[in-house]
Amino acid sequence: MDDHCRAARSALRIAERDVANYATGTSPVSSMGLGLEYVDFREYQPFDDARHIDWRATARSPGPDGGYRPIVKVYRAERKTRVALAVDLSASMLYQSKPKTLVYALAVIAAVADTLEDTFTLVLSTGRGFEVYGKVKPRDLPHIIASRICASTAPGKATLGEIAARLLALPRAPVLLVTDYAHSLEDFERSSKTLAASRGAAYLLVYDWWEVHPPPDALATLVDPETGSRVHGRLREVYAGIARHVALARSRLTSGGSAFMDTCWQKAREDRARLSLLYLKARSLKPPR
Repeated sequence: MDDHCRAARSALRIAERDVANYATGTSPVSSMGLGLEYVDFREYQPFDDARHIDWRATARSPGPDGGYRPIVKVYRAERKTRVALAVDLSASMLYQSKPKTLVYALAVIAAVADTLEDTFTLVLSTGRGFEVYGKVKPRDLPHIIASRICASTAPGKATLGEIAARLLALPRAPVLLVTDYAHSLEDFERSSKTLAASRGAAYLLVYDWWEVHPPPDALATLVDPETGSRVHGRLREVYAGIARHVALARSRLTSGGSAFMDTCWQKAREDRARLSLLYLKARSLKPPR
């Protein structure tokens, strides 16, 4: 666990440097279609939702080369929202680089939330129970997560159904659930549908690079850190099964009505804009009438 602790603390230091001016520089209070107040137009960026392109404004804005560049509407997100943030700290989330990725990603999200003056109801699932923090300031969030990673001993396994049930016991609020792919497809589908039917949810999925990107083919045995079960076979066959599981998990979340993205340590720093947009999308979710 000392290695996980050092990794989490290291990621926290890196994140604090990276996000020092990030929230101000990227204007996270402005996002396409995620708020209520119209602000302005701007040129389309690769991470924008194409549904928010304003084709009339695009037609009136030819570029210097005579071509047309898509223009999107920008809205201002409403401020001071309470978000229910559930973080999975079970055994599979402490595998290899996942603690670093988790702390870094939450530090980016916290920077956006701090600018918007949001607060969190934080639900930590250790696999052996739940810890609920009633009102967490964004700037405290990554420090709490790093401290809990350092304090974790013999974590167990948590199902998404259990996490969803704990979230449903809280006052109604938009949900952001942070976990990994180490759940059954049925668990992804049920939790997504359950949360979407009550309040809406967005998922951030953390993974280690080598979980989904195979090394050169060879015979290997992979061990599940939560159940101890083993899978033995050629790496290309094992990873083909992993790729199918990942693709189907994404499909189940989509069919369940949830927004989601995934990231790993190698991508986390370049994923800052996507992490910000996922958070903005999560906090804009409205309970069904």
